Amino acid sequence: MTPALPDTLQELLTVALRDTEACKADPRYVFDTSCYHRGSYDDRPCYVGIVGAVMACSLGTETTRSMDPSDFPENLSRLLFALNGICFREWPYLFGPLPDWWLGLKYSCDEVFVRKVLDESVKRNFNPSARWVDDTLPNDLIGLLEVVIKDVKACEDDPKYALQPLFWHYPNKEGDLCLVCIAGAVMAQSLHCDFLTKRFPGCFSHRVQKKLEIINDLRQGTWDFSFGAEPEWWEELAATGKPETLNFDFIVNVLAKLKEVNHNPTFRI
Repeated sequence: MTPALPDTLQELLTVALRDTEACKADPRYVFDTSCYHRGSYDDRPCYVGIVGAVMACSLGTETTRSMDPSDFPENLSRLLFALNGICFREWPYLFGPLPDWWLGLKYSCDEVFVRKVLDESVKRNFNPSARWVDDTLPNDLIGLLEVVIKDVKACEDDPKYALQPLFWHYPNKEGDLCLVCIAGAVMAQSLHCDFLTKRFPGCFSHRVQKKLEIINDLRQGTWDFSFGAEPEWWEELAATGKPETLNFDFIVNVLAKLKEVNHNPTFRI
């Protein structure tokens, strides 16, 4: 049976605290917040942080194996990364928008802070579920860039959005404007993100995250090998872009070039 973790905040934190205590009481483990799950041989202890304790106890990772969240299936990986974010006071948007009480919590890099988060969420009856987003973006590069261009133009025509290269999908403090880059425009339009909610690629499934990062890389003139080998014409075309800007015209030119040479690679991941 494939191991699983709860996908609600309070239950995930409860598991993390339980597993941390179990590892601290087990002589096979040394608790170390600087690592995930660092395996050892020859009867030496296995070093684990809070996330590593969950890997050890709930997910059954052997003491000899060195593991990080990316070594697990996608949904488990995202829950483990979300838990790690909480451990280091980074709110995981997998569980929705930043709660208004989050920044008021006093910080420490251990299970004490995780306990504070759990206690506060219980007190406020705050127990969001993980928000899984399916991959609805095209798998071919031409199709993906056509979506990008459509979504950027839609944001240009919508006064709620302002295009700029420095933020993914970032609402202002007044709540009347959302700053978006090219990939952020895709979040806003094709992925239907609330314009008052902060979003970045890590808020989405692994495939969507990768495609959003690819869009940003292409904007900066970097070819991504998820679409195969770099075309021989890429370097010359990339030199015409201005990666310090939004560089939307460059994306338009890339799409035109792909169509001109009849090159439409598909996403490989």
